[in-house]
Amino acid sequence: MSLEQQITGIFQSRKQQMLKESNLLANLGVPFKKSTNVPETFAVPTRKKTIHIRFC
Repeated sequence: MSLEQQITGIFQSRKQQMLKESNLLANLGVPFKKSTNVPETFAVPTRKKTIHIRFC
C-alpha cells in the first residue's frame, strides 16, 4: 500500500467518523445555530496537531 493510499484512507475514515458524530448530534435534537454576522473570510481557530508518521 502506497503512502498516498494510506493517507487517503486515514483522511476518509476520520471524515466518516466526524460525519457520524454530526449526524448523531442532529438526531438527538441538538440545535445548530448559524450566526448571521460572520464575515466570509472568518476561519475557526484550531489547535495544531502533530502528525506522527511510522515507518514499518
